[in-house]
Order: sequence, then structure tokens, then C-alpha cells
Amino acid sequence: MVYNININNQNFLTSIYQQIISYNNFITNTIKNIVKKKKIKIIFKDNEFGLNIRYNILKRGTNSHLTLPLKIEGKNFKKFTPFISRLCKYSYSGILLIAINVETIKLNQFKKNDSKCYFINLGNIPILLRSLKCILNYAQVKKSICYGECPLDLGGYFILKGKERSILIQEIYKSSLFNFRLYKKNSVITKLFMKYYKKIFKYKIIINKSKFTLSSNLFNSEIDLIILLIALGLKEVKLYHFLNSIGVYSMELFSKINNTFRNFDKQLSKCYLKNKIDSFVKAFIFNHKKKFIDKFLENILLSEIPYLNGDFSYKIVFLIILIKKSLILLHNNTPLISGFSLSNTRYLRIGDLLKITFSSCMNKLFEFLIKSILKLSTNITKNSKINIIRILKSHNITQAIEYSLLSGIFTNKNLVVSIVCNSQVHTKFSYLSTTSMLNKINSYVNKSIKSLYPRSLFLNYWNRVCFIESPEGESCGLIKNLSYYSQISFTIDENKITSYLLTLGTRVFRNDLNLLMLSRKQFSVFHKTKIIGYHENIFWLIYTIKQLRRSFFLDKFLNYYVNEKICVINSDEGRILRPLFTLKIYKSNTIKNNYFGKTDNKTLRDLMLRGYIEFLDYDEEICTNPVPFEKNINKYTSHIEIGNFTIFGIIAGIVPFTNHNQAPRNTYHCAMEKQNIGFYGLNQFVNNSLTINILWYPQKSLVYNDISKSNKTDIIGGAQNIILSVMNFDSFNIEDSLIANKDSSFLGLFRGSSLIIFLIYRINKPITEPTKITFFEFLTRKKIIKNDSEEKLGENNFLSFSSKEKRFNILRSHLANSICMITKKSDIDLKYTLNHFPEIGDKYSSRHGQKGVVGLMGNKIHFPFNLNGQIPDFIMNPAGFTSRMTMGQVLESLFTKVVLAKGNPFKSSIFESNKLYLKDCTQSLILCDTEFSGKETMINPKKGSIYNSTIFTGPIFYHKLKHLVSNKIQSRSSGRKHILTKQPVKGRGKQGGLRIGEMEKDCIIAFGCTSVLVERMLENSDSHKFILVKKSGIIDASNKKLSTTNKIYKNRISYAFKLLFQELQATNISIRIK
Repeated sequence: MVYNININNQNFLTSIYQQIISYNNFITNTIKNIVKKKKIKIIFKDNEFGLNIRYNILKRGTNSHLTLPLKIEGKNFKKFTPFISRLCKYSYSGILLIAINVETIKLNQFKKNDSKCYFINLGNIPILLRSLKCILNYAQVKKSICYGECPLDLGGYFILKGKERSILIQEIYKSSLFNFRLYKKNSVITKLFMKYYKKIFKYKIIINKSKFTLSSNLFNSEIDLIILLIALGLKEVKLYHFLNSIGVYSMELFSKINNTFRNFDKQLSKCYLKNKIDSFVKAFIFNHKKKFIDKFLENILLSEIPYLNGDFSYKIVFLIILIKKSLILLHNNTPLISGFSLSNTRYLRIGDLLKITFSSCMNKLFEFLIKSILKLSTNITKNSKINIIRILKSHNITQAIEYSLLSGIFTNKNLVVSIVCNSQVHTKFSYLSTTSMLNKINSYVNKSIKSLYPRSLFLNYWNRVCFIESPEGESCGLIKNLSYYSQISFTIDENKITSYLLTLGTRVFRNDLNLLMLSRKQFSVFHKTKIIGYHENIFWLIYTIKQLRRSFFLDKFLNYYVNEKICVINSDEGRILRPLFTLKIYKSNTIKNNYFGKTDNKTLRDLMLRGYIEFLDYDEEICTNPVPFEKNINKYTSHIEIGNFTIFGIIAGIVPFTNHNQAPRNTYHCAMEKQNIGFYGLNQFVNNSLTINILWYPQKSLVYNDISKSNKTDIIGGAQNIILSVMNFDSFNIEDSLIANKDSSFLGLFRGSSLIIFLIYRINKPITEPTKITFFEFLTRKKIIKNDSEEKLGENNFLSFSSKEKRFNILRSHLANSICMITKKSDIDLKYTLNHFPEIGDKYSSRHGQKGVVGLMGNKIHFPFNLNGQIPDFIMNPAGFTSRMTMGQVLESLFTKVVLAKGNPFKSSIFESNKLYLKDCTQSLILCDTEFSGKETMINPKKGSIYNSTIFTGPIFYHKLKHLVSNKIQSRSSGRKHILTKQPVKGRGKQGGLRIGEMEKDCIIAFGCTSVLVERMLENSDSHKFILVKKSGIIDASNKKLSTTNKIYKNRISYAFKLLFQELQATNISIRIK
């Protein structure tokens, strides 16, 4: 039995909910912490009055406040909604106010200090929809509809200049201390990165059975690791005992260590290191020339490892542990974990990214403030005051933050951080495609990586990253999606965790370090990358941590990792965790009856408080033994899987019978689901997006599963159920083509409309309120229309409208009910509707990657029908199943027939045995007087006779994709040309030409249409007249008149060929034409 529980909780809405929490943490805590850290003291002397004046600006404890999005109307402020932001092309943002305390202290006069508090507007910060500062945060269904928003909209995106934008979760590489990189000449190489005063130092430790070396940008060459340990205070006897205890000690290594200890003592080792240190490092500690090497070992070397009052025990233990693990790996030939596993990657959300840009903006702002005050200090008088508000008015952070969100570039030069992530326009086709866009992950890509590991799939992605949802082409593997129930950890207070570990019996290392303790019973305890001490009973410590975590005394994102006498407590943010049931759920009989019976709506906190669910990262999962089914439980089992569906993302998880399809077909469907035209929200008719496609009669699928039920995707439908027959239609036998029933479209099948909005005019004078007028009212207003905008009624009822930006040719009938939106930014947007019917060239697809284009439209009198008179809506070629092997579509059609017979929707399960379901299915089909295989007897309408063989016919859930022929059809008589090549520009939006490529050229030649070829590729493209000098064979490009003695030829060639000819001449390659 698998506990396929349906947890209806917002915490399980994956990255959408987590992006909102991350942003809330940024606006409530991060902004205040960054502002509070700023403290400026300026002391200067005025020679004229003899006054010493000290300004204390921005004392610690300075407050900051981010307002709700406000609209200024005279002296009043009004709240405005996201709907008004889209309509008026505003950015939906709040005002950041900070309180600056300025205290003036006159040192030579016995007077009270002057202290004033200023509230300064630093600029606007964009508001994430459904966050704490959004007006929709606490709005219920009725209120959301009044605001012009859909109650089912989950938020998680910004509105910048009227357009919706979403920031993807960014994957970054983070080095781990205990994951070693690779073997090289029988060696283990470990790479570490540690920061000291904004400078990152790299360490490369090479361990083999004969020597230990360390290379770093701190040193000008490699150093011996044994000499470094001697300089830190390690004694010879302790190292001997330690190496003997792990059982990998060799005579060669023994002689090497013996000679090193014989030739070097502590003082000589320090002198050796001092000569190896690079010159630029001395700038950090130039004030301590006498104790230079001591300060270097204390502060700079392994700077993130603690140092306590002349005790280097922590740094010694750290290096010894690295040596121990490397020697064990060499001795056992253990395969190394890839450097790009989840242990070495972290995932940044929008709050983490905005923190980088905001801290950079604040640093620049206060640097500007100091420079401005110092300039004013030369003109200070006895009664003068510094106007802080006037200084900071010219420095605004709005532009910097909006640029980061629009471009996806987040940088901070002070922290030496630069992250380039993916910022996408939030396109809306259907509710499911909109939701899945917010679950994407943008992978870390370094061009120096030759094999490009981020594209690969690793075992630790199981149940954390969906292995199906990834785009095709060059971005394959670089854009990934989170699994449905996976979560990303948030940060936890480090000091609190450290104090808990010390309280629970972790002992601190001292000068009397005994390494024998580390090699026998005791475990060294690390918190992230910092060593805390050692513990004598590690199993008791882990058990206590798990109990405290289940009782919420410790955070649910706290995890551990135990391996080879090392215990690491992980509490950093950005780790991917997945939920698992504990054995307590199996032992309890009440949970089976109450939680998995009729009531399946338990919250996450309730399950965690009872100890039924735990969130594990990859490192902790290595230390556990989860099983997929109840029948696999044994004495070593620690956890049980929630369900098989948890390995998929949102889109891949709702497809029934996924495991019966060819793997690429599932990937294709995930891409096509994002292009599906459906019904994405209740506010789509009033949305001000550029183009909105709507399906008139959306339906929900009759076959569902756990994810579609918990995600509520069936509330707003995204496709339609149709009757599909698999057969050849007369002589029309094309694999990827569909034959559509024209009469079905008259009854509403796949009928829809497109709402198109574009700018047609810009008024010079601003308008106070957004208004609506009809298009023909706009044409009759003489005050608005000027010389730069003209309209003409041409032939064939086409309205030709031209403005400064674009030219539009629109059918007059389409403009009958159109509306002109006049926004506050003085833009007049034309909004009109185009109704769409299925036609030849439109693209459709099932949920199993069976995509096809309508190649023929027929009347129902030409379509076959069964004995009940039922006529199919679409006919599909049977070759599509043999080549694509999508057996999931066959099963979906069979079970949908059963649903129609019984009247109850069917719940499908992934990777479970369907034998029982198939048995019930076949029995139900037989009772309905239908063959158990799903095939039906069909009648040929032309002959009036029965077909010789039965035909597979049944209902199926089909999608209408955005690739409509009416949006792609294009023609041009004349237009713009490219400046360099003189060829027509490409692109339908630019009214470009149609490209005749290599294959098209071959087809035209095969038909012998040479005149058509010359016309298409020369006359209508880049025909160019040239003069050829017969004697030299060179194209003459000068305008000088040639003498009559030179025989010349005048002809036409492609301008691109003439350009190539001249470029080769520029590189000293001469071409002669005979």
C-alpha cells in the first residue's frame, strides 16, 4: 500500500508560495537589518568660528517602512490595485521610507545637543502579488473580483510598467567541505573557498599515499601540509596514532612524516610559511610586522574555521579530517560524488536576489551621502545646517531595483557577487501553464565547464527535481522544474543552533587535544562548514534533534548527515527537501482509518506535530532507509514514500498513465501544455495584456489523479473532451495530420477568441482618469487626431490606420465592438476581439505528446459513424501510435469510456499495477455492449457498408495550442530591408519577407521552375546591378567612367554575393570571374 494522501495545504504549492515567503522576509526583516547596520560619524572643524562639530547620522536602530502601493492625487494618497497598474502601465510598487536621526554635537560649547528625525523617501520597491504589502493578500473571493483579479490567481510575480514578470529560482554552485572532487594520478583533490574581508581565498588540497600538499592564492607555490600542521602546533605522536588507527598507514608515508618532524620544529615551520606567503596578503596585516605570521595563521588562513585564544585545535582537526577522508577514499577506491550534486548546489529565491541589489544600492547611497556632506563642510557656518533630505532626494533606488528585475542581473561589488538569472514575461494561456511557469529553476552555467554537468540528471534529483519537465533544444536540462511536493529550505539562526548543540553535550576542542578520541568513539560535530566540537554519543544527539524537530522546538528545515566519525548539522537556506512518512504512520492504526479514509484534508503542521511527516535533504536521506511500499518494510526501514506521483512536477503529474508512454513524448507534452489555450482566470476579459487567447467552452478531464485533485486544476478547465477515431480517411494518409469535423466546430468545439491590444496614439496632455471610448468615437474626435495620425477607409472594408510606431490593416467588422482605452500615461490603446474557428493549419495535441496539425476539414456526411450513429470529432492516422508508442493515450481513451458508462470520474495511479483496473474496465465495456479492446464497428458513409475491420474510437482530452494559422499567415509586397545585406527583414511583426531556404530551393529546382527561383531569390530579394571588367575579372565598385578599351559587362547578382566578394578582397583574397 502507498499512502497517496491529498494534503490540501498552501505550503505544498511549491515555489509559488516559497517565493512569496522569501519576499515577505525581505520586506519585513532584510530591509530593516541592512538599514540598521548603517552608522555614520563625521567630525570636522571650522577655523573661522573655532567650533568642533560632530554629526552622528543614522544611529543604530534606524527604522524603515515600506508602504502599500499608493497613487498620489494632489496632497492625498490612494491605494491602487494591480488591475490599475496593468491598465495605466504603472509599476505595482510601494514607497520605501526610512527615519534618519541627525544629531549635532558642539564639542566646545556646553549646550544641549541638537537632534532631529527626518523621514526620507528612498524610492519605490516593486510589490510581489499576494505578498504582505499587496492589497490582494487578505482579499477573499468577493473582494478579489471587485479588484478585477481572479481569486484563484496564486500571485508570485511582479507588475513592471504594466507587464507581468516572474523571476525564476536560480541555481548556484556552493562548494561543500565533505564532497571531494576527482582522482588525479591516484590522488584526491579537495577544493575549498573561504572569504576574508570581501576577498575570496581558494584552497586546493591534494592527498595521496606519499605526500600531502596545499596550494592557494595565499601562497606563491605549493606547501607541505605536514609543515603547516606543525606550525599550528600538532605533535608528532598524535598524528602517528591517528593514521595508524584508520588503517591506511604506509611505510613510505611514515618515513615522509618522520623526516618532516625531524627537520622542522614550530619556529622553522613558521619561517617556511612566511617565505611562501604572497606579497599582496601582507597588505591585510601590515600593522603587525613583528607578529605577522601569527596574525596570518589566526585570521587569514582558513578564516571561517574558529580560533580561540591561541588555540589552533579547530583548524588542526579540520585538516586532519580532510586527510583522513581522502586516505580512506584512496584505500577503498570509493567512487566520488559529482561536484554538481544537490549537496553542492543551492537555490536562490526572489528575496535572496533582491537582498543583493538592495544592499548594493544602500552602500552607494550612503557613500554619496558622505561625499556630499564633506563637500558642504567647507562652507559650514555657525548657524548653518546640513539638509539631509535635499542631498538624498537626487539619489533614488527605484531605477536600480527595476533594472535588476527586468534584466535578471543582481550584482553587489562590495560582496563580490554577480548573479544572472532568468526574468520572464508572465504569459498566460491556461491556469496550468501559468502555475507551472512559477515552478521553474534556472541552472548555474559556467562556460569553463566543458562537459556542462548542469544538463545531467543525478540520482539525488529523485522526488526533488522533475526529470520530465525541461524544454527542448539548447535550454534542455538548464531549465528544470521542482517536483510537486519538494520545498526549499529557509535560513535558521546559526547562534541558536550552536547553543543547542553545546547544550546537548557537544564538547569544545582544547589545547590538550587527543586525536585518539576522534578515531575511536567520538564524532566531530560540524554546523554547516564550522566545526563545533566532538560528541561521545552521536546516536543520542541525532535522536534528540529529530524529536525536537518534530515538536517544532527546532525548525523543520534542520537536517543532519553522519558518515565516518563526522556529524554535520545543515541549517543553511537553499537546500531542496522532500517530505517522507515516518514509521509512526505505519504503526498507528488510527491514522489509516482517519487520515486515509473519507477525510483527506489534513494540514502539513498537523501531520508534522504528530510525527507522521519529515522533510529530508539529500544528505540526511543517505543516512536513512526509505521504502516505496508498505510490503517492503523491514527492521532497517526508517521512512515510507508518500506516493509515486511525487517524482513529477505540476504538469507531468496530472497526465494519466505517464509510465506507459515513450519518455520523449512526456517531455513534449510538458512544453505543449505551456502553449495550451484555455481559461486561465476569471479576470481574463478585463486583463490588459497584449494578446489574450480564450477557449469558449473549457472542460475538465474525466480521468484525474492526485496532483490534479490537490492542485485544483479542474476548477478552471483547459481543454475539451472529444471523440477520436484512429483510421485512414480515404486517400488522405499523412501521419501528423488530423481530419476535423466541420459540423462539430459549429456546435462549439475548440471555438475561441483573441483579445488584441496595441498602442495607436499618444496624447500630449495627461488625462486624470482612465476612460473608455469606442473606436469610431475616437475617429470622430478632431481634438485628439492630429497630423501624425491618419485613418482611411480603403477597399474591401479594410481600415488602414497608421501612427508613428506601426501600421495596421484591420477588418472594419472586427472594430464594431472594439474599445479604446485612454490611460493616465496618455496612451490610447485599441482593444478589439477576433473570433476563431478551427481551420486547416491549426495545431492540437493530447496529454501524451500526440501533436498534429489539421490537414483536412470535412462535413459530417463524409465522416464514418458507429452503429449508434455517433460521429467522431477528429480522425487520427494510426501511424502516429506505432512511431510514438503513446500507449497512455489508448488507456486514457478506454477508461474514459468506462467513466461515460458508469457516470463516475476515474482516478489513475502512476507506476502501480493496473491489472485490477483493466479487469474492471473490460467488464464494464462488455456490459455496455462494446468490445473490451475499445474498437467499434464503423459504417462507411459513401458506400453505406460496414468497414471490414473494427476501428479504435473513444473519448480523449485534447488541447488547442497557440500555434494558430491565422496568427502565422503572412504576406508582403514591399517593405523594409536590412541595411547590411539589402535583403527583406525577417519577422511577422516587422512585416518581413518569407525565407526561401535550401530545401525550398531544391523543391523549386525539382519542379523545373527556374523563373520562379530567379524571381524569389533575386528580383524580390537583393538584386544588385554590377559592372564586370572582362580583362581583370573583378567587379568594379567605383563610380569612375571606364575607358572604351576595357570590355565590360553589366549584369545583376545577389548583393550578399557582392558583399562576400568585397570582404574577401579586404582579407587579400582576390576572386576572378570568368
